[in-house]
Amino acid sequence: MRNRAVEIMNNTFDGNPAVSFSIGSEGNYSFRKKRLATFMFDYCHRRNGVRLSQNQKGLICFYKSDFQVSWLLTFWDELCVGLLAIGPLRLGDVLKRSKEVKKRHRRFEQFIHCWYLGVEREYRDMKTAIELKDMLLKESASQGLPILAETTMLQNKHVYERIGFKTYDTFELRGMKTYCLVYQAETLLGL
Repeated sequence: MRNRAVEIMNNTFDGNPAVSFSIGSEGNYSFRKKRLATFMFDYCHRRNGVRLSQNQKGLICFYKSDFQVSWLLTFWDELCVGLLAIGPLRLGDVLKRSKEVKKRHRRFEQFIHCWYLGVEREYRDMKTAIELKDMLLKESASQGLPILAETTMLQNKHVYERIGFKTYDTFELRGMKTYCLVYQAETLLGL
């Protein structure tokens, strides 16, 4: 599962402003992009939050806000992504953006954070997207928790809104606007 999930992320990261902001687009971009995807997979997998679509072309990575993992393992993962993917020149800005996101998360006591939802370009059909959406919404309904997500892409914001997310805040850092979205668990009672 890990290899396939990393491959999907690796194939869909291009053109994403948040990815470029985090790892740059010059130098050894392919290596850094793969390291970022590996980090995201490992982080969510350790928190029981990785799901592949049946056709293996779509992926969702999420985690419950209070899920506990060894601090040493988390530190190691973050150190590796900081050194191997982000790099020292971008690290300060990435940490500032992370702090801004976490500041907005504090409005919610507990939540599910949808960190990544993507489908490989040639398979972006309604069937795969609906399957991923249903997986995420069922997770939220079963735990009675809202889902939080962020995006820097207007088209992704519209996709989230079509499935019921609402923009609850925005912020801008170094010219990049981030939309903070929420899906309230109360709206899931009909599932």
